Amino acid sequence: NPWLKSGLAKFETAGSLKEGAVIWGLAKIEGLEADVIPGDTVKRYVLLSNSHNGVQAVRGGFTEIRVVCQNTLGMAHAQSDSNRLLRVKHSGNIEQNMINLRDTMDLIHQEFRANVDQYRKLAHHAFYKDDVVRLVKKVVLDIEPDEKLSTRSQNILEHILDCVKNSPGADAAPNTAWGAYNGINYYLLQES
Repeated sequence: NPWLKSGLAKFETAGSLKEGAVIWGLAKIEGLEADVIPGDTVKRYVLLSNSHNGVQAVRGGFTEIRVVCQNTLGMAHAQSDSNRLLRVKHSGNIEQNMINLRDTMDLIHQEFRANVDQYRKLAHHAFYKDDVVRLVKKVVLDIEPDEKLSTRSQNILEHILDCVKNSPGADAAPNTAWGAYNGINYYLLQES
């Protein structure tokens, strides 16, 4: 609420799932956005989610994912595994935990700038279809580069290649590592 009142953040979305058992609020941090390439803007949001039945911890922190549904909320929550979103247990002093969370989030703010620098490097690194195939085989399919693909793996690869080529914004940075990164993430979002 202090962020909203001070104008540092503006509500973007809020919602509930499972008949109101899980709720979230997402606010865009004003002035914290950057162009990776002209017209391709990365924004930073602050997300707070909670469950009313105590099954899920309070989670809050910065994310670059615009939460609008269960899938995108799940992706933002998955970031907690890499410490981007922080969990606060329902037990103990939740007020003190939230103060600690706010202090820790200052460090995550610095991460945004570092990420943008990396994204810009990806946008200037040539990355073609053969590079995407090698990456998908190694990271997504977990097979050797020369290993023959099963029908299922071939279908996954074709779907990812289509996402890299045709997903929203794919024309902004074609044949770059940034375009591949976004296309693969688009595929993963569809599959989650």
